[in-house]
Order: sequence, then structure tokens, then C-alpha cells
Amino acid sequence: MKKRIVWLLVLMLLGAGICFTNAAFAANESNDAVRAAADQFYIALNAMFVGNIAPMEALWAHTDDVVYMGPDGAFVVGWDNIRGVWEKQAAKKMGGKVTPDHMQIASGHHMGITYNYENGENYDADGNLVKVSIRAVNVFHKNDDGEWKMTGHHTDLLPFLAEDTK
Repeated sequence: MKKRIVWLLVLMLLGAGICFTNAAFAANESNDAVRAAADQFYIALNAMFVGNIAPMEALWAHTDDVVYMGPDGAFVVGWDNIRGVWEKQAAKKMGGKVTPDHMQIASGHHMGITYNYENGENYDADGNLVKVSIRAVNVFHKNDDGEWKMTGHHTDLLPFLAEDTK
């Protein structure tokens, strides 16, 4: 009887170890996929700075529940409305480049969130080079096709963009 209990405990511990290992593997796999989606977001963001929103359109989920709270201070819900924000920003052709720094990722099988700084520079409406250093949170969801799509973007304000919402 004691032998059975010992073997049962050993099997339970082995099973638990396998579950934890699989969960850790899945989290690492999800983190890698979310990091790749975040990388695509920053490629799309920099393309938008020169007037091209096509990469941004490809990255975002085209649903009514996506949310944008960007550096202009707007709170926008729904892809059709968010597309309008990206088009307006793209039309400014702000140039420059922004990259993520100190990215932290929290992810699961179907959802991932990145927390990071966005550092770089853009040009304001007067053509002055403006340093950018803001905090950002990006939310991604894995759709039914296995693609990670952006469903949320939230940043600090940038004064030279916030003026446009007044």
C-alpha cells in the first residue's frame, strides 16, 4: 500500500512537472509571437510617419472593440474610427523614427500585452525636430487564423500632437 502511494505521488509530481513545463513553454512561445507582432507594430508606426498606413491596416484587428489612446490625447474605439486617426497622422508626414525600449511582455495563448518606452524623434507642424520619449502599452489578440492582431494602443501624450484634439 505504501509503495502504491509513493508511486502515485511520484506520478503526480511528474505530471505536475510536465504541466508546468508545457505552460512555461507555451508562455515563451506566446511571448515570442507577441514580440514579433510588436516589432511589426513599430515597423508600421515608422511607415505611417512617412505617410504609409498600409502596414498599420494589416496589423490591427478590424473589429468594433479595438481601442486607441495615442499621443494626441484621443480615445477612439472601433477600427473604422482608428483608421481615421492613422490616416490623419500619416497625412502629417512627421518623418523621424520611434523604437521600443525596455519592452516587457505578458502573454497567454490568445492575448499578449507589451509595456515599453517609445523613444526617437519626429518633426512637428513647424518642421522642428522633436524628441519622443513616452510610455506605451500595446495589446494583441491571437485570432482564429492564428495571427496576432493589435487590439489596443495606449501612450503618454505628446504636446505637439495633443494640440490637434483641442
